[in-house]
Amino acid sequence: MIKNNKINQVIANYRKVKSINLFMSNLFLLLILLLLCSIFFIIIERFVFFSVDTRVRIVLFLLLLAISFLTLFMVKLFLQINGKLSDFKDPEIAREIGVQNPHISDKLINAFQLEYNQQSSSISNKLSSRAIKLMSEKVSSISMDSYIQPFKTKIFKCLLFLLIGLLFINNDVDFAD
Repeated sequence: MIKNNKINQVIANYRKVKSINLFMSNLFLLLILLLLCSIFFIIIERFVFFSVDTRVRIVLFLLLLAISFLTLFMVKLFLQINGKLSDFKDPEIAREIGVQNPHISDKLINAFQLEYNQQSSSISNKLSSRAIKLMSEKVSSISMDSYIQPFKTKIFKCLLFLLIGLLFINNDVDFAD
């Protein structure tokens, strides 16, 4: 069977876009967590004076938290793009594409399964090759632009709100003198 066809390319591209979207949302959540921790420590600092050692420990804690979560997210991104996680394997991605594009849903899953099944007769091989070829033409018309949306989420808006809040909290009139 044809292993490098449009169906596999579309599935791989969709998996990559979905993985990057999840990575970006996780990254935004990490930034929100770091900003909330920073705001919390800034507010506490206004009431209780921290020594230099305590401040260094707080910064190290936030830095190590960010590095560990970033490493986790990068490993997860690598595994997702390569299809090693259960929700990112080819059949699952084909089903998800089919759910989002109802006009090709069953045909896409069938063509994907036909591609990996070995047919015993030449007529079956010809029919499955034709079905895969027809489905490849339909799949190539799917646009991936609608799936790229990390900056349109509520998480991104919340992050912007927290950044603006941090600027207002940190705006100290003592620095003006």
